[in-house]
Amino acid sequence: MVFLTIIQHYLLWHYTHAYAEMFHVFKNFLWFLGHFFSLRTLTLSLFTPFKRITDEGGRAWNFEDFVGRIVINLISRIIGALLRGTLLVIGLISLLATTVLGGVIYALWFIAPVLIIVSITTGIVYLFI
Repeated sequence: MVFLTIIQHYLLWHYTHAYAEMFHVFKNFLWFLGHFFSLRTLTLSLFTPFKRITDEGGRAWNFEDFVGRIVINLISRIIGALLRGTLLVIGLISLLATTVLGGVIYALWFIAPVLIIVSITTGIVYLFI
């Protein structure tokens, strides 16, 4: 009788409290990845110059200096956008992979008690065959 009570309490925990705890852990993983890759900051500063490397103009206006400043600033912004964009894509892929893995873990958690019973039964059957 005690065994049935233990199984009842386990199944109650397994299908109620454990899901809430797993969801909390899953949210923590998503929060961590979002802050680890600084996704919000990377998105807001996507086209800022790389390491703030810019060329500022002098007092006198010269066409060659003006075009040189534009090219240097443009190259710096392109390099910054490529690096930040790459990191942003890696962060989004990590979020997607975590979300998919979380769904798989939820599905496996749902059928885990059945898998345990089937595994034990199959092992006993193969033991006597």
